[in-house]
Amino acid sequence: MHDSLLTKFLLLSLCVATITGTDVVTAKEKSDVSNLMHLAIDCSNPTRGLIEAELTIPVAAYAKAEKVSLWYPKWVPGSHGPGGPIANIAGLKIHDADGQRLNWRRAPGEVYRLDVELPRGTKQVHVALRYVANQPTTTSFGHDCFFAGTIGVLNPSCLLLYPDGADIDKQKIAVTVKTPDRWQLASALPKSQQLASALPKSQKDEKDGNRHSFQNATLRTLADSPMMLGKYYQKFDLVKDQSLSPPHTLHVFSDSKTADSIGDEVVKKYAEMVRQTSYLIGSHPFDRFDILLGVTDSLPKNGLEHARSTFNILPPSSLKSVSALKGWDRLLVPHEYLHAWCGKYRRPDGMLTSDFHTPKDTELLWVYEGLTQYLGELVEARSGLMSDDEFKNRLWVELRNAMNQQGRQWRTLADTAAASHILRAASPSWGGLRRSQDYYMEGMLFWLEADARIRHLTNGKKSLDDFCHAFFKAKRSVKKPVAYDRNEVVKQLQAV
Repeated sequence: MHDSLLTKFLLLSLCVATITGTDVVTAKEKSDVSNLMHLAIDCSNPTRGLIEAELTIPVAAYAKAEKVSLWYPKWVPGSHGPGGPIANIAGLKIHDADGQRLNWRRAPGEVYRLDVELPRGTKQVHVALRYVANQPTTTSFGHDCFFAGTIGVLNPSCLLLYPDGADIDKQKIAVTVKTPDRWQLASALPKSQQLASALPKSQKDEKDGNRHSFQNATLRTLADSPMMLGKYYQKFDLVKDQSLSPPHTLHVFSDSKTADSIGDEVVKKYAEMVRQTSYLIGSHPFDRFDILLGVTDSLPKNGLEHARSTFNILPPSSLKSVSALKGWDRLLVPHEYLHAWCGKYRRPDGMLTSDFHTPKDTELLWVYEGLTQYLGELVEARSGLMSDDEFKNRLWVELRNAMNQQGRQWRTLADTAAASHILRAASPSWGGLRRSQDYYMEGMLFWLEADARIRHLTNGKKSLDDFCHAFFKAKRSVKKPVAYDRNEVVKQLQAV
């Protein structure tokens, strides 16, 4: 095991402790170190379609009767249903600190929980696993791992196991990632410059030069921090006036070295999107924001919201100019960006749990997704990504669709949200009768009506903007989501 990723990582951590001269260590610091999880990821050979990872997991506090249960993330935030891609684990070995192989079995009736037998006195376990990339399911598509050619997306939740009983807002984890030679990596997860600079000269070979080390993070933050990597990379600062909003960086990864992978006009509109959102909501629950954008035909269109970043994949043809951006491609970046407030910062109380396996109540997705859908399209129009006429036509189309939706005769909008994960895949037969994830578009119409009612009842003096200013009010140092229920939504609307 001395040549493993994990062993090198632990040696590296020891090297840092020596350099920083921490001779006097407090009891709390000792506790933090002993309880710290470690995750070392190797995706340096993406052509294999395999990602390798090694985990160190402290188990002393969670072991019961010489056994510990480890969970693979089942309800990953943003997926709105159970379905973490555990089927893609193609190699799993668990050892104790002495290298002794430990027996494990899957919990009866629960494929996401592994019960591991422990020798008496075991403090930690080491897990080695392999993950098969590019095999998403309907419920894991946004938070899976994708690699093709010179570009890739790495979602750490795919490579994570954690002890039953661990609080994802308290359990810390240290992470390193090895990338292919000369590839760049971007993520909202802060890098640890100290770890990178502490590498001894003997380890600074070509392979170790591709090691990226990150600051210790909670499990919630780790799972909420996708990484995009690739050989051809550009970045753009989207904020000039930081009195209006904190720094925003657009990270662009493309298939080739072509300089015009994204048009200058599109970049300017994304900067205007940030500015208009600042006016719309008035405050920010983050101190900086990173928009990860893959411009490629090698990977499928994709996107998912996160608290301090967004992950998006679009084809080059859509990003050459503003006029080329249409439909879903145009909506993607604004929609996922607005989720930083609606869904990530403010989250339905039934969807806010202290782990990734407790079932979630998704009935309020008509707020989480419906309000985001409306605000996203509103910001598209206000920033000039689409014209006023295009905005009005979009609303007419969705209104007509809702009026002719046969499934509305038996299934409520709230039920499409409560049953979200069984409606994610489109139905080839009688889809309108079954209904789909209508909390997106019909939810948007609900918030259009709320906006119109506010404007009418206040003689044009107020709008849904005023609701957003109150409902999403935040400081720039928010550490975890803030829950809401239906009563708060109603109360805030009535207040306006």
